[in-house]
Amino acid sequence: VCYSLAIAAARLVGDRIVGRLGRRRFLQLSAGVAAIGLGTGLLVGTVPAALIGFACLGLGSGCIVPTVMTLAGNQPDLATARAVALINLGEWPAFLLGPPLIGGLAELLGLRAALSVIVVSGLAIVVLAAFVDDRGVEDRVHVEVSLLEEAFGEILFGQNSNADAAEERRIRGHDD
Repeated sequence: VCYSLAIAAARLVGDRIVGRLGRRRFLQLSAGVAAIGLGTGLLVGTVPAALIGFACLGLGSGCIVPTVMTLAGNQPDLATARAVALINLGEWPAFLLGPPLIGGLAELLGLRAALSVIVVSGLAIVVLAAFVDDRGVEDRVHVEVSLLEEAFGEILFGQNSNADAAEERRIRGHDD
């Protein structure tokens, strides 16, 4: 329950935090919260610590996949559908192999040690996210908004598009 509620809370505020930090730093912060929170909960080993650890895991992991999907979908040299498909292709083995791997390790080493796989994965995301280049995402979004403003200026934004404004100036005899 703590994990699920924390994911819901993260999804409610995640976009605002991404807007302030940027996607790369957000990924690092999120994965760090997940790894450190769960790791601390596992080390302490009490029920309250486990609940807090799983809440931190939910807060940290709640927006990682949507953020990665956004980054993938906005790559300038790759079609959005193809990029998102590649991310999904990489995700499904984790969904299929993760539970049996953790279960097998729990059988051999105990549940605390097995759940440390999640902590190590979170730390790996912190390190690997340092290589994420999210500059193109903001540039592409700005270009798309500019195109929308130009194409649908008056309808969407209450202003004339550049072509309409030029046409009005020409009709009035104020052609530049």
